[in-house]
Amino acid sequence: MPRTFQSTPPRRPPAVTLACVCTLAGALGACGRGEARGAAATRAGGRESAAAPATARPGVAQAADTLEFYSASDLARIAAGLGSSTGKTLSDHPGYKYIQGRRTVDGAPEVHDAWLDLGVVQAGRAVLVTGGHVVGGRMDSPGEHRGGVIEGGTARPVAPGDLYLIPAGVPHQYRVAAGDTLRYLTVKLPAR
Repeated sequence: MPRTFQSTPPRRPPAVTLACVCTLAGALGACGRGEARGAAATRAGGRESAAAPATARPGVAQAADTLEFYSASDLARIAAGLGSSTGKTLSDHPGYKYIQGRRTVDGAPEVHDAWLDLGVVQAGRAVLVTGGHVVGGRMDSPGEHRGGVIEGGTARPVAPGDLYLIPAGVPHQYRVAAGDTLRYLTVKLPAR
């Protein structure tokens, strides 16, 4: 049975569509490891796209099979190239984006007004603090608040395989103990 952690009620219910969940699963390699990619596949910078299957039916229009695929080793390599507390946007679409993150030090508190974060821990460990309120933060860009201190939040440990959804408007922060590292993938989805 999944555990639900909610310290403050979301302003609106998160809308996680099947397409978004499949995007996350595909990015993690859970929807098929891609061992049989075929000769038509091309690879560029960790991304892979494949041409439409050769078994097209006459008179039936077919869309090209486009897949954004990052193997577990691609994601680990990308994360290894990141700094101490940073992320790399792997793909930025109008309705969502996904980011490979790595932290070896605490992150700053964050609040996203229009985005919810769907995260999966890939490696390492940390404490995820959510809820409460931020004191002393600043607006980095429209709808994006960073910095300050979270007061009254809930702290919980996160480890490989953990999945969490942080609703829009909820303060959150990763805290990493000395000597620890956290590697995680975040899919940012619009709050509706």
